[in-house]
Amino acid sequence: MKVIASRKTHHIFGLAAIVSLHAVSSSGETQTPIFQRDIVLPGSPDQGKKSKKSDVLGTLQIFSLEEPADAVYRFGKLYGLHDWQRRQILDNICESPSLNCRRKDALLWSAPVSIGKSDDTEENIVEFRLLEGVEAADAVDLFVEEHGLSEEYRKLILNAACAAVECTRTEPSEYLSEDDIL
Repeated sequence: MKVIASRKTHHIFGLAAIVSLHAVSSSGETQTPIFQRDIVLPGSPDQGKKSKKSDVLGTLQIFSLEEPADAVYRFGKLYGLHDWQRRQILDNICESPSLNCRRKDALLWSAPVSIGKSDDTEENIVEFRLLEGVEAADAVDLFVEEHGLSEEYRKLILNAACAAVECTRTEPSEYLSEDDIL
């Protein structure tokens, strides 16, 4: 499934933006959201009350097989929300019995990594995952150490991750524990 943009006008803080997200399956058919909710700006006096249409920031949609944290992250970036506002939205929607929230941090980037051959000579592929709130250098360093990979692998994975997301450094922090990253 991939998410594509189509034309639809939303008014954001007095500015008109033309964006709407729709999920499209690999066969090309549009997916129907499994969860949909109008979102009032977190922290506003109208939050939690029956809001008027003019108070609604936008409509959050979550599609089948989509983690709610990823949908809220995308929605928050689209509407310029702060981290604490996205967390508040996620906490609120995760109370819904129709959603299965398995994590609180959005998946920013992932890639399959070949870590050699297994005993039966089949290629062994492991997915590298970079979650929101973790610096890529730290996540890559832990992944490379965990799988016994070379410095060349570390550089390749880090370069690919930093091409996809903003990185602030290329060396891992010496002061972080594994618990800080996972």
